[in-house]
Amino acid sequence: MTDLTQLVLLGLGSGALYALAALGLVLVYRSSGVVNFAHTAIGMVGTFVFFELSRKHGWATVPAGIAGVLASALLGYVTYLLVMCLPKTEANLTRVIASLAVLLILQAAAGLRYQSEARVVQDFLPHEPLDLGGGISVSEDRIILLAIAVVLALALGTVYRRTRFGLATSAVSESPRNLAALGWRVGIIRGANWALGGALAGLAGVLLSPIIGVSSDAGVLLIVPVLAAALIGGLSSFSLTLVGGLLIGALQAVLSQHDLGVRGASDAVPFLMIVGVLLLRGKSLPLRSFVGERLPSVGSGRIPVIPLAVGYVLAATWLLGASEDTANAAITTILFGIIVLSLVIVLGYAGQLSLAQVTLAGVGALIAAKLVDGGVPMIPAFVLAVAATIPVGVVLGLPSLRTRGVSLAIATLGLAVAVNALLFGNPDISGGSLGISLAEGGELNLMGWSIDPLLHPGRFALVGLSVFCLLAIATANLRRGRAGRRLIAVRSNERAAAALGISVVGAKLFAFAIASGIAATGGVLIAYRYPTVLFDQFGVFNNIGAVAFSVVGGVGSAPGALAGGNLQQSGLGSTLLSDLSGGWEKYIGLIGGVLLLATVITVPDGLAIAWANAWARLHRLLPARVAAVGKRCTVGRVDRASMLLHAGGDHIGTSVPPRTLEVSNVSVQFGGVLAVRDVSFSVSPGEVVSLIGPNGAGKTTTIDALTGFVSSTGTVRLGDRELTRAAVHQRARAGLARSFQSLELFDDLSVFDNLRAAGDPSDAASYLIDLLRPRRGGLTPATVAAIHTFGLEETLLRRPSEISFGQRRLVAMARSVASEPSVILLDEPCAGLGAHERDEVAALIRTLADERGMGVLLVEHDVNLVRRVSDRIVVLDFGQVIASGPAAEVLEDPVVVSAYLGTRQPDDPELAGVTSTPHDPMQGAH
Repeated sequence: MTDLTQLVLLGLGSGALYALAALGLVLVYRSSGVVNFAHTAIGMVGTFVFFELSRKHGWATVPAGIAGVLASALLGYVTYLLVMCLPKTEANLTRVIASLAVLLILQAAAGLRYQSEARVVQDFLPHEPLDLGGGISVSEDRIILLAIAVVLALALGTVYRRTRFGLATSAVSESPRNLAALGWRVGIIRGANWALGGALAGLAGVLLSPIIGVSSDAGVLLIVPVLAAALIGGLSSFSLTLVGGLLIGALQAVLSQHDLGVRGASDAVPFLMIVGVLLLRGKSLPLRSFVGERLPSVGSGRIPVIPLAVGYVLAATWLLGASEDTANAAITTILFGIIVLSLVIVLGYAGQLSLAQVTLAGVGALIAAKLVDGGVPMIPAFVLAVAATIPVGVVLGLPSLRTRGVSLAIATLGLAVAVNALLFGNPDISGGSLGISLAEGGELNLMGWSIDPLLHPGRFALVGLSVFCLLAIATANLRRGRAGRRLIAVRSNERAAAALGISVVGAKLFAFAIASGIAATGGVLIAYRYPTVLFDQFGVFNNIGAVAFSVVGGVGSAPGALAGGNLQQSGLGSTLLSDLSGGWEKYIGLIGGVLLLATVITVPDGLAIAWANAWARLHRLLPARVAAVGKRCTVGRVDRASMLLHAGGDHIGTSVPPRTLEVSNVSVQFGGVLAVRDVSFSVSPGEVVSLIGPNGAGKTTTIDALTGFVSSTGTVRLGDRELTRAAVHQRARAGLARSFQSLELFDDLSVFDNLRAAGDPSDAASYLIDLLRPRRGGLTPATVAAIHTFGLEETLLRRPSEISFGQRRLVAMARSVASEPSVILLDEPCAGLGAHERDEVAALIRTLADERGMGVLLVEHDVNLVRRVSDRIVVLDFGQVIASGPAAEVLEDPVVVSAYLGTRQPDDPELAGVTSTPHDPMQGAH
């Protein structure tokens, strides 16, 4: 027990510094809502400034430390200018990628000057042992470090709770526009917080330098425990962040001596903390207020067969005749391009930011090396290693079921650090600096044709290119099929995807599984490149480089992966740079970081998409006869859409399966607030039931409860099936569809594909079949009927952002109808529409009920419209049903008049034109 206490106290010193740096991360997040992945790299720069001034220029410790802290503060402000200069329409995830670019630049610059070796820093704090009694002692410097962290946490908590600056910082992240209207300079507030956050990172780095030394790698990798501490504090609480940092430091110290037989267990602690926090606090689906992140655009997935075949033949001829150096450079580009290709699936299509794809490649390489070392032939070992890595990828994807965006990136980076410590850094498993020998595998050959990379690098490069092309074709096939539409739907809007019957869980885990298999393919080929496999090439930092290169190349398309692979060290890009300028290849990491930052700012969709768009613009400028050739593909899309549409015929009158929605005693509680209380009603086939009430009465919450978006009590039954415990997508598949107030269309898909995503069968087989041959069958009768009913024929090939607001409203309703539901729940379908458009929507609602036999539950504030279309009305007030019955009777009920009109002022825009008479108080309401 004495030894354990001693270790805990020892770990509190480093834990205090984790907390100190994490406090700076919290400041940045509180002011801008951005997680700055370059945070500890900024602190690393301050540490190097301190080291240079104190060791090489003879400065005293205190002035050198102050200079280092000020340097980090300045760099923090510069990072703010770079990251936050992106257009306001860009999502925070894009800004996070920009911070990754800053991290790459700083790490590459530090590596060029100082390499990766740690430099020893002499102790500058008192370190005499203090006897605490009972055989327990602790060094004075640990007590000082703990005291500094505690004092700063308390001071920050006081300042940000009690001062105008602190309150303004809290307000600027939530509503910068309103704060600016009050006369505050939003940029100054945010910049000051980024500078202060950088100063805290620099202070932590300077104080930590005598404990861990000064190095470029260590400074960057500190981001994982720092992120873990900040997450424990919810990226908002200074006191909980302090506790989190201390807890991580103490656990690491204990496990460093008592690792339970698992080497590297202490370095895995932050990952376990991160996953634990995210799983506890995460949601299986985002909340109603969640704003989806804008990611780079996705390519069409169309395969230009003839250009691809010609290009492959030319590349194969060039590789087989290339020099050894050129062939080796091509191998590097191609194999790293395969790993980057895995990001096209998981990040480009599914929208899941994974910072562990290179680590997964390393896992595949490790498994293959172990199998070959154990006597398994190299080709079977290749197949087994890829198959064995897929379950690892699924485990990696588990946090995505409860979190998304930046939080998922943090979790995957934590996993990369844990795997690096437990596997790659464990000599008993990876062989350490000696690696794992592949001598048992003999010469690598393919059906008797030697492809040994040392003897025949051109042949090995050709095999790598062939594998890349096959995987790229499969990736493009996936994009064009049902599975691709599901993935992009999940990427665009998880809530809307689930409401259409798409299993968000299944889509995410599939993306991680396929991406891990592709990454493992690249990893195994990298392992086979040399007789001995060394695992430092799968280091944690390379994961960030892979994301950077994928974004630069174009993470939404397969060709972008090969373009990104050229930026890898010793690849074709660095070789060409060396040939042109001599010796510049060592700057490829720095160039990659700068390119990433420039790409995010200027062409966020990446080079491949930008080139495709430029090519399309060029065709528009060509003479008509020449341009017609380039337009064949687009015309083909139009013809195909038209053909599919007309092949379905006229199905406007097709009836849906008749089922009655029965709602019994449904209640919803948020904390201590009972938002919906014992609500009961039914919706029969062909019936329109309107759910009305004042703002805040619980109407949308009721729809959320019926469709499974919020937890509720009571009973929900559709026909003979009880849905009370069913997930959102299961309720949708049973025949219960909904629309959303905020539309929540899939902006990355055309109107045509929005509708097809709703009408596609929910078969799991498409996920695998589409890799080989995408299913592009005909439209379902319900989809054709939706297109005709809502008059969308002229907008099918346009994206939602390219059509009017009224048309987007119609698309949102049509998408719900295309899933062929028995009951459809429409949440304010007329919000923001003019009088003529409202009349059209009213007619469409009656068409759905009268001609299609759908039950319709309508939430709408336009009482005049409600009167015209409703068979029955249910009125909510404060979450309770206060009236229910035929429309005419309910609207005359004095209780309804009192509750619904009594809460409004005469100038309420909802009641413009109301003639409030005792006989008909709601006549003319809008």
